[in-house]
Parts: sequence; C-alpha cells; structure tokens
Amino acid sequence: MAKAFSVILLSSALCSCAALHDDMERAEGSFELARYEDSVVWLDELEVQTPSMDQDMRAKFYYLRGMAAFRLGNRPDALHYLALAREVAGPRNQGLRSEWSANLRRTIAEILPEEGGNANDDIENERPNTVDHERLPGRSYVDE
Repeated sequence: MAKAFSVILLSSALCSCAALHDDMERAEGSFELARYEDSVVWLDELEVQTPSMDQDMRAKFYYLRGMAAFRLGNRPDALHYLALAREVAGPRNQGLRSEWSANLRRTIAEILPEEGGNANDDIENERPNTVDHERLPGRSYVDE
C-alpha cells in the first residue's frame, strides 16, 4: 500500500513539473509572438509556483513577466519583475539568454534613466508614501 502511494505521489509530482514547463513554454511563445496580454495571463497563473521553480526557470519567469508588463505600459510592475529577474539571474545571468540580459539592462535603464538602472535601490522610491505622520502633544520627535 505504501509503495502504491509513493508511486502515485511521484507521478503527480512529475505531471506537475511537466505542466509547469508546458505553461512556461506557452507564456514564452505568447511573448515571442508579441501577445503580451496572453503571456501575462499564463504568467499570472504560474506566479504561485515560483517557489518550486529552479533558478533558471524563476529568472525566465521574472524576465518574461517584467518585459510583458513593460510592453503593456505598466512600468511599476515591469521594474518590480525585472529587478527580481536581475537578482535571481545573478552576475552570470543564469537562466537568461544573452539578448534577454541586454534587454533587461536596457529596459531597467530606460525606466530609471537618472539612476543608471539601479533598480534595487529605487524600487522603494516607486511606491508612494501614504503615511501621514501626525504630531502628538507631549511627544518628542528626535530625528527630525
């Protein structure tokens, strides 16, 4: 009984990996055909599975998601996902084709031209500061 359960568990894991790979191929195919909305639909479905992706696939996922967002005019999402792609790919651009690496650097530099594409420092600056600090009577505010 335990052996049968192990076989079922292993086969479902293999199917899951195959489905993940197939869905990623569909997302990439849509992206390559300039069907960015379709690509985003596939990638949105895959996003919950990013922790189970290997490093190469995760870098590819973040690159495709970021570039699709950029091509659709969503610069904050593009910056977010492209910064993640750059971080996951690392200095050797693991998981990214050479032309993708060049596009990644060029696109981040276009989004953040004044910073030279340093997305790691500037992602926080893209978020609006919505906290309104109210001064309370009787409180000391030292760092101001």
